[in-house]
Amino acid sequence: MFSAAGWLMLLPTAFFFFLWKKISKSKQKWIPWFVSPIALLVASSCLAASIVGAIFEWAVGGLLGWVLPGGLTVTLVASAALLFLVVGTFFDLIDKVPDKFARFALIAMPLVALIAAGPIAAGIKNGTDQVREVGTAGFFEMVGKGK
Repeated sequence: MFSAAGWLMLLPTAFFFFLWKKISKSKQKWIPWFVSPIALLVASSCLAASIVGAIFEWAVGGLLGWVLPGGLTVTLVASAALLFLVVGTFFDLIDKVPDKFARFALIAMPLVALIAAGPIAAGIKNGTDQVREVGTAGFFEMVGKGK
C-alpha cells in the first residue's frame, strides 16, 4: 500500500490542482470552459492513483465491505454512487460553470470508481482461478492421474 509510486503520484496531483486553481480563477477568454473541469478530473485521478487513493480505498472499501457483506453488493453501491455523480455533473455542467456539486463530483468520481473496481477485480481473479483449477483437475482426470 505504501509504495514509492503511490507517493510520487502526489507530484502530478499537486501540479494539476495548482493548474485547475489558476484556470478557474483566470479571467482569460481564450481558455475554453471545459479545461477547468478536465484539469480537476485529471488531478483527482492522480490523487486516486496516489497513496491517498490507496488509503481511501482501503478505509471506505473496508467499511462498505463490513456494512454490506459481499463484494458484489459493495460494487453495486459504488457503481450507483458513480452513476449519480456522473449524471449530476452532466446536469451541473450544462450551464458551462462547474458549481460546488460538479467540483465535488469531479474529485469523488475517480475515488468511487476505485472502490467499485476493487471487488470486481477480486471477483474476476477468483473466477479465473476456479476455471484454472477445474481445467487442471479435468486434465489430470483425462490422463488418468486424478484422485
